[in-house]
Amino acid sequence: MWLTITDDGRNFINRNNNLGVATISILFDGFSLEEIQVQIHAYRRLINNLERFSSTIMTLANENVSKKETAALPSLNGKTDSELQKNTKGSFLTY
Repeated sequence: MWLTITDDGRNFINRNNNLGVATISILFDGFSLEEIQVQIHAYRRLINNLERFSSTIMTLANENVSKKETAALPSLNGKTDSELQKNTKGSFLTY
């Protein structure tokens, strides 16, 4: 596959080439070097966890199906996930 950047794309990149540095400066302003190093360590751990996340969750879901555990889940009073989310004020964590 061969991709090229259009003239508009090149103009956009040239016009906004300072955004990366500005974004990092704004996000990490006020953090000490030690705090940034702690964040880097935490992010690396999260990335390592994400690398096995999907396969682990799929294995668990398949085990649930084979064990028929889904029938033993607590009642949601007949409400779907969508209905439950509508009753929250934007602070519902979903996946």
